[in-house]
Amino acid sequence: MSDRWKVWEDEKPDWFTAKIIKKIPGELLPEAFLSKIGGVAGGRKSIDAMVKQEEEEQEKKTDKDKKASVGQIVRLG
Repeated sequence: MSDRWKVWEDEKPDWFTAKIIKKIPGELLPEAFLSKIGGVAGGRKSIDAMVKQEEEEQEKKTDKDKKASVGQIVRLG
């Protein structure tokens, strides 16, 4: 996994989310990633924060998309 992790971080495939990372056992996460998030013990809190941030960003995007679609309906009507 360590061999591909850097590629996934750089390319950011749709499936490579904090929710997925949270499911990976700490001992399988690359050391460089663990160091970046505070190690195995503190890392889970950091990953939880990443999940929350992703969810908030998705919610904002959804709200923005809804507003845009409503705006189109109003203009067409």
